[in-house]
Amino acid sequence: MISLGSSVADAGDAEHLTYDWRVTSYGVEVATSDQAYFTLTAADSGPFDVSLTVAEVGGGQGTATHTIYVANVAPTPSITGAPATNSEGAAINLTASATDPSSADQAAGFSYSWTVTRGMDNLATGTEDTFSFTPEDDGSYSVTLEALDKDGDTGSVTQDISTAHEWLVVNQGGTNAQFKGSGLINGAADPNGNAFKFMLWAGDGSPDTFRIRIWWEADDVETDVYDNGVEQAIGAGNIVVHTSK
Repeated sequence: MISLGSSVADAGDAEHLTYDWRVTSYGVEVATSDQAYFTLTAADSGPFDVSLTVAEVGGGQGTATHTIYVANVAPTPSITGAPATNSEGAAINLTASATDPSSADQAAGFSYSWTVTRGMDNLATGTEDTFSFTPEDDGSYSVTLEALDKDGDTGSVTQDISTAHEWLVVNQGGTNAQFKGSGLINGAADPNGNAFKFMLWAGDGSPDTFRIRIWWEADDVETDVYDNGVEQAIGAGNIVVHTSK
């Protein structure tokens, strides 16, 4: 917003003055006022030509002009749909949006550009408002979204997504299996914003046994959330571990 005011020399009786503000941009009138002071809200960037005519009732008048140049502001993009963590091989579906202080830029819409990197490698790109990619390996992926407005200014945002490696191990004898993975607990990540890790053990023996452990890591230190301890005998039923053919 731009606050405009005036002062009048040789005004005589100020109570009998009239004010006529007119503001144009590229020849189009965008605002008027009949007050001594008023606030102009620029809907877009560019030059705004301000004209003020002050007249005495039944007397003379004077006019002053001034041009105000309003700079463009880059849009602010947002990424929705990014999970805190993801499993390798599972597709990630994202959506782009952006906001702009200029109502004209907002109405005109934006062009989008997506880039996915892992370390120094560029892995995927896109230019639509929706975007999908599939991480093929575990690690940290950086998703950058750029939004371009009609005036050529660009805003960007980056979202980091952690992808976990899940694996299943069955021993040669076919008597026990281990499954390791990662995920959220009731939709929440660990204290560092990463996925919790878990391990399941199943034993085909006498008795059949089962163990589950959930933990999180920081600075190479593992903190347990849950661990039922050594492999526990199941209370009912049985476990059969099959090796692949």
